[in-house]
Amino acid sequence: MIGLLWLLMACDRPSAEERELVGALASWRSGAALLEAGDAPGAREAFREGLDSRPEDPLLMAWEARAAAEAGALDDAIRQSRQVLQRYPTFGEVRYNLAAYLARNGDLESAAAELQVAVSESVRTVRDIRSDPDFQPHLDHPAFGFLPTGALVVSVKPPSSPVFVGSQVELRMGVSGVERPTLVVQAPAIVGPVTLLSVVEDRRTRPAERTMVDLVWTFRVTGAGAVEFGPFEVGTGVEAVAVEAVRLEALAPADREAEPGGPDIFLRTPSDLVGDQADASVRRHEEGLLVRGLPGDTVGLNPKAALRVRYELREQGQPVWQLTHFRAFTALPETVTIVRGGQTLFEGPPGP
Repeated sequence: MIGLLWLLMACDRPSAEERELVGALASWRSGAALLEAGDAPGAREAFREGLDSRPEDPLLMAWEARAAAEAGALDDAIRQSRQVLQRYPTFGEVRYNLAAYLARNGDLESAAAELQVAVSESVRTVRDIRSDPDFQPHLDHPAFGFLPTGALVVSVKPPSSPVFVGSQVELRMGVSGVERPTLVVQAPAIVGPVTLLSVVEDRRTRPAERTMVDLVWTFRVTGAGAVEFGPFEVGTGVEAVAVEAVRLEALAPADREAEPGGPDIFLRTPSDLVGDQADASVRRHEEGLLVRGLPGDTVGLNPKAALRVRYELREQGQPVWQLTHFRAFTALPETVTIVRGGQTLFEGPPGP
């Protein structure tokens, strides 16, 4: 916001909208300073002045709700927060604050419902909630029973159903509160007409918080029938969370034959599979090969594999390394090469 202010000050003749933004920014800065100084009623007036020129600004509305709550006007704070979420349902911090206002107001059922959405969207960690004075007195209430005893929180988003043969579908899992570098997902082999194409594990860390991990398994539908994923047990070696199975219904024309089934599919994670494998290396794994490198590396195999699954680890959305599981060889190759940017990084037989 400050950068915007300097930009507008540099304009010789700011437009009406730019003047509006400057006025709103000044109101926000004034309100924030008053709120920090403990003058909640004065802060509320300042935020209202900004809303006079920008009546639907979600940030000003959220700050006015906060000032109203601090001034003891919880009903106003709740109403204002709900108005923001009606227009901006993904504004996670407002949802978390709404849960706090509802808890202060004694509406624990509604507070827990809003908090559950905030947790599933990784707005805050369970550790944050358990240490928040707005929620601490109520953690034993049945409405807050969705909070795990540990700090690991897992949410699963199943593929949309039904889908047609030949489609690609995604199974998504979000895990917050991860402290260790290896995340393990244990589940039975997948039952149903799909084949696994790729797995992406994206680790995101916020300052002073534990890591949040987004997992995406991508499949191709190979025939008609029901597909079952899970049930799952997700853990880091110390904590573990059980998650119920999810299902998918696949459709195909009556005369369309299903593709031949391949090897069993297990929902592994890249960090679990890689272990202590070096930057550019090859090792045997389940009658196949695990080849580690970077996206863009060229892997030479002879004979070639009939199946391959790509596993990728990312941090903050940026690729860190890639692991490819080559499967269904007629015979394992005696020599494998990994080439990066014209340079041979690995050439030799697979490791044990």
